[in-house]
Amino acid sequence: MTDPAPRRPAPRRRPRLGARAAALASVIAALAPLMSLLSSGWFVAAGAAAAAVAIAGAIGSFGGRWVGAVSQLAAAFLAAWWAFPGPTLGAVVAAATRQLVDGVAPVAVEPPLRFLLVTATALTMVAVNALVAARLPVLAVLPLALILVLPQLAVPRGDHVAEAVLFAACALLMVQAGSATPGRGIGPRVVAASTVAVAVAAGATLGPALPVVPAADAGLFARGTSVDVDLDLGDDLRSAAGTEILRVRTDAASAPYLRLATHGAFAGGAWERSSTEIGPLEDGLAAPVVSGAAGDVPVAEESTWVSDVTLENGYLPLPAGVVAVTGQSAGAWAARDDRTATSGRPAAGETYRAVAQTPDPTRAQLDDSPWLRDASEGLRTRDAAGISVAEAEAAAAFATVDDDVVEGPIGAAAREVAGSARTPYAALLALQDWLRSDAFTYSLSTPVDEGFDGSDADAIARFLEVREGYCVHFASAFALMARAEGIPTRVAVGYLPGTPTGGRVDGLSVFSVDSGQLHAWPEAYLVGVGWVAFDPTPGVATAQGVVAAEASAAPSAAPEAAPSAEAEPEAAQTPTPPAAAPAEDAKDDAAGGQAPREAPWALVALLAAALVAAAPAIARRALAARRRAAARGGDARAAWSEALAAAVDAGIPVAPADTPRRVAARLAEAGAPPSDADALAAALEATVFARDPAPSGDLSGPLDAVTRGIRPTSAPARAAAAILPRSLVRPPRLGTIAHRG
Repeated sequence: MTDPAPRRPAPRRRPRLGARAAALASVIAALAPLMSLLSSGWFVAAGAAAAAVAIAGAIGSFGGRWVGAVSQLAAAFLAAWWAFPGPTLGAVVAAATRQLVDGVAPVAVEPPLRFLLVTATALTMVAVNALVAARLPVLAVLPLALILVLPQLAVPRGDHVAEAVLFAACALLMVQAGSATPGRGIGPRVVAASTVAVAVAAGATLGPALPVVPAADAGLFARGTSVDVDLDLGDDLRSAAGTEILRVRTDAASAPYLRLATHGAFAGGAWERSSTEIGPLEDGLAAPVVSGAAGDVPVAEESTWVSDVTLENGYLPLPAGVVAVTGQSAGAWAARDDRTATSGRPAAGETYRAVAQTPDPTRAQLDDSPWLRDASEGLRTRDAAGISVAEAEAAAAFATVDDDVVEGPIGAAAREVAGSARTPYAALLALQDWLRSDAFTYSLSTPVDEGFDGSDADAIARFLEVREGYCVHFASAFALMARAEGIPTRVAVGYLPGTPTGGRVDGLSVFSVDSGQLHAWPEAYLVGVGWVAFDPTPGVATAQGVVAAEASAAPSAAPEAAPSAEAEPEAAQTPTPPAAAPAEDAKDDAAGGQAPREAPWALVALLAAALVAAAPAIARRALAARRRAAARGGDARAAWSEALAAAVDAGIPVAPADTPRRVAARLAEAGAPPSDADALAAALEATVFARDPAPSGDLSGPLDAVTRGIRPTSAPARAAAAILPRSLVRPPRLGTIAHRG
C-alpha cells in the first residue's frame, strides 16, 4: 500500500477587512466613556493612532503575518513618537502618573498624559489585531470591556448605556467577522455573543450601582478623596459624588466649618497661600489675643472630634481658632498664623480632637470695631481706640490689593454697595447681603462657558458682570471688595458643616461630611475682635458673621437646602442614615460614632469581573465533562471530539481532512500514549464502518491518557490553554469520515 500524497498546507488567510474595521470600531467605542474622566484633547489623537495601526496592519498583511505585525508596531511607534513631549521617557511617564494620581475628574489632559493615552491606545490596537488575526476575537473583547467599565469603577457618573450598546454592537461584529467561517455552525457565535453580553451588562448595571471607590472624584486611582486646596475648586465641585469623607461631633452650638488651607496673600492679581510660621502640631498654637479695641470680648472654648477621615491629602480638617490637636498621627505640622495643619502622611484614617478658642462678640462690639485704613502718608492707627501698631501692621498685611482692583470694576462695585457704611462690620454685612441676594445665581457651568473659571482679579471682575458663579467666585469677590474698602480679608478652603446622621456619642450628635460639601468662604479681620467668618455664597448655608443687635449668641452655621434649580454640590447633603441603636452607639469609636457601612459593592463588582474573565474556562470544562461522561458510556464520537479539542487547545494542528489514524499518529508525536490514541481512533473507525458495531466500552481511560499526554509542558502554555481555550472559538471538525453512518 503506497503512502498517500503529502497534504498541501492550507493557504494562509488574512483577516477580512470587515473584521479589521470592527476591531478598530470596538477599540474606539471602548475609549468613549473615558471622556467622562479625561477632558478633551486626547480622544481624536488616540483614535487616529488606533486607525494608523489598523491601516498599517491591513496593508502589511499582504506581505505575510510577520510583515503585518511589524507594520503595526512601526505605526504604534510613530504615533508615540509624534505624541512624545520630551525631554525623557522617565520624566514624561512620571509626570503623567502624577497627573492621574493627583488629578480630579475630569482631568485636564496635559502633553505627558496625552502621550501615555496615545501610546496605550496604539498598543491596545496591536493586541486586538493580533487576537483577530489568530481567529480569537472573543478574547479581545475582555480587555476592551474592562476599559469600557473603568470610568464607572473610578467615578460613577451616569450609566453610559449608549456607549455600552455601541461597544456591544461593535464587539459582536468583530467576533462574527473574525471567527465565523462557512460551515462552522452557531456554537462559537453563541459563546462569543454570551461573553460580550455578560461583559457589557456587568459594566452597564454594576457600574452605576457602585459607590465612589472611595471618592474617586479625587485622583483617578486614589484610595480615598483628594482635593485641590488652591482656589481652583471647579473640577472638584463638578465631579463631587457625595461620598462621605469624615465624621464629626462637637460640643459647640452647631457643627463647624472645617478648614484645610487659607489664602491670605494677593499679589499679581491672584490669590496665594500666605507664608506663615511652621511648628510641630503637638506643641499647640497660641491662644487668640484680643486687643480690647472693641471692649472686653469673651472667648468661647469648644471641642470637635473628627474621625473616619478618607482624605488622601495631608491636610487635617480643623475648625476655626484651633489651639490644640490631640490623637493625630505623629509628625504633623501646624501653620501658626492661619491655624491649619498638615499630617506627616495622607490624612486617611486620622482620628483626633481639636480644641478651639473663638471670640464671641456682641453685636455692639462688632459695630465698635474701628476702621483700619492704609493712607498715602502711611499706616494710621487709632490710639484712642486702643489699637496697637503691631496689631495694625499685622492686619494691614491682609488688606493689600492691586491698584487695578481698587480703581476697576471690583472697587467700583464695593463703593456702590458698602461705600456709605459707618463701620467695617456694617460694610461687610452689606457686601454679604448683596452677594446673597437675588441679583446673583449659583452656577458651576457658567464660569466655564463664559471663560472666567478662576479666582484672579480678571475672573472676579467678569463674575461681577455676569453674576453667576460658585463659592470660589463669591468668596473671592467678597474678599477683594472688602480689601478695596480697606478691610483685611482672607479666603479659606475646606468643608461645610456636615449632615446629622441621627447617631449620638457621649451625648453629642454625629455629623457626616461628604465630598460634595467642599467649599470656599471669606474671613475678615475686625480690629479688637479678630477673624470673623462670612459666607456670601447664596443657598449654601446661613450667612456667617451675622449677630443680631439684641443677641450675643455665636453665629449659626446650619446648612440650608439650595433653592437654585441647578444642583449645588457644596450644599448637597448625604441621606440621613437611620439612627443607631443605643447598644450600637456604645460600641462606636469614641471619636466618631461610626454608623454601619454599606454593602461592599466594590467587592461584588470585582467578583463579577472575575466571573466574566473565567467564563471561557468554565464553558470549556463543562463541555469536556459532558464529552467524558458520554465517552464513559462508549460514545466514540464524543471521545474523539474531546481528544481533538484538547489538541486544538494545546496548539497541535488538526485539519478536517485528516484521517483518524493520521491524527492518532500526530497525537502520539505530541506525547500521547500511542496505544491509547490508537484505541480512540479504532473505536471511531468501528463506529463509522462496522455494519453492526460492537459496544466500545468505557473510553474515558484512553481519553484521559491522551489529554494528559498532549498537555503543554510549560506553565504559561498550560495556563493559556486552561483560561483561554482555543477550541471554544475554533471547535475542531471531526472530518467527513467521522460523520458517515
